[in-house]
Amino acid sequence: MAETITPAAGNTQKCAFGFKKLSIVNGAQTAGSIFNATLAGNISPDAKLLVTLIEIGNGADDIGLKITRARNHQNVVRGVDFAALDPNQERLRQELAAVGVTYFYRPSAEARARRDDAFTLEEAAVAMACLGFKVRSAAELQQHPRPINAVDFVVTAKKEIGRLWEQDGTLYGQLFPAALSGVRICRFVRMYRFIDRILADTERSENGYHRRMFFRHGRYLIMAFVASRSTDVIGTPQLELTVEDQTLLSQRTNKLSELIYAASEQMQAFKGYLAIFRNLTDTQPLADSTLERLAQQDALLVPVPITSQQQPPAMGE
Repeated sequence: MAETITPAAGNTQKCAFGFKKLSIVNGAQTAGSIFNATLAGNISPDAKLLVTLIEIGNGADDIGLKITRARNHQNVVRGVDFAALDPNQERLRQELAAVGVTYFYRPSAEARARRDDAFTLEEAAVAMACLGFKVRSAAELQQHPRPINAVDFVVTAKKEIGRLWEQDGTLYGQLFPAALSGVRICRFVRMYRFIDRILADTERSENGYHRRMFFRHGRYLIMAFVASRSTDVIGTPQLELTVEDQTLLSQRTNKLSELIYAASEQMQAFKGYLAIFRNLTDTQPLADSTLERLAQQDALLVPVPITSQQQPPAMGE
């Protein structure tokens, strides 16, 4: 596209055009292929390329994004393709590249290969959904304005995971705010992978059907509770999880898994765990019950202050 397009004299076989502020929109892959073929000397003199020239005039700052959206609907396009158009994603990529981590925010064959020093936009979104927000009770949600609730995100991740990276959706902006740093999102991904391995190993070790299904389908909610109780680990401004971090996360994951499972046992007679964790009307009451149990446990750990009437006797009395 260009701000102005001025055709010169010519015919149907050959014509020259003048462009002001020319840019390629929705053609990065094609341009890259042409560049690579040029370097290799593999372009035939008879090669032809169909292009569309669009004159946009002045003051059309967002027209490139609109053109990309409009011209891609002839193919199957996922939300992650449009999320990749967010300039914030390129900023995150650059920040992570500076510390030796590869961030794939565009779908590609290379992105599908699992690596310790790389992750994708999709994995980042799920990690943020599971670990980036506080688990809130139904009572807290009555406040105005309604606070952000981790339960909403984990249910969406379980039921409609693609909604997490819909750029026009209500969740994307909360998962990828402008203030989000590359180091923080990388740490969340590494926490997510570490806890997920623990829960996957636990699922494989279980013999009972209900417990296997709980650890298979309840992972996202378990992670949300672990994150809510692990601000000391989350707040550390470094990429790697230390041995101490891993020990704390492992202990809390095992403890909270059992607590949530105990709170969920009464639900087994009515629904399977897949249905429970895909449904906000089931998951929120389960979260409320777990929060109550945690509050009771915390109350038992608070030392009772000694009053003047309870002072221990002095020596020799």
